[in-house]
Amino acid sequence: MDALEEKIITEMLAADEIEEEIKAADQKYKEGQVKFLKEKDILQQKRNEFEEKRKKLIQEKDELVPKIPSEQVSLYLKISPKKNGVALSPVLDDFCSMCHVRIRPQVLNELKSLEKVILCENCGRILYWLKKESGHSL
Repeated sequence: MDALEEKIITEMLAADEIEEEIKAADQKYKEGQVKFLKEKDILQQKRNEFEEKRKKLIQEKDELVPKIPSEQVSLYLKISPKKNGVALSPVLDDFCSMCHVRIRPQVLNELKSLEKVILCENCGRILYWLKKESGHSL
C-alpha cells in the first residue's frame, strides 16, 4: 500500500506543479493581453490622427487643383503613376533630388524664371526650384 500512496502523492505533486504552470501561463497571457490592448489603442489613435491629416490634405488639394492650369494637372497625373506617386522633384544644389543628376545651367535659369514647366532630363519628373534662405533650403 505504501507504493500506491507514494505514487498518488507523486501524481498530486505533479498536478500541483502543472496547476502552478497553468496559473503562471494564464497570468503571462493576461499581461500580454493588457499590453496588446494598450498598443492597439495607441495605434488606433495614430491611425485616427493620420486619417484626420489625410482628410485635411485632400481638402487642401481639392481647393488648390482648380487653381492650377489643366495641362499642368494632366502632366502631373500622367507622370505620377509611372514614378510611384512621386511626380515632383525639388532642385537642391543644382541637382535633381530624386535621381541626383546635375541640372544644366541653362535649364536652371529657365527653372528659376518660373515661366514654364521643366522636366528632369534623366528621371522625367517635374522639377521645381527651392529658394535658399540663410543658408538653408526650404
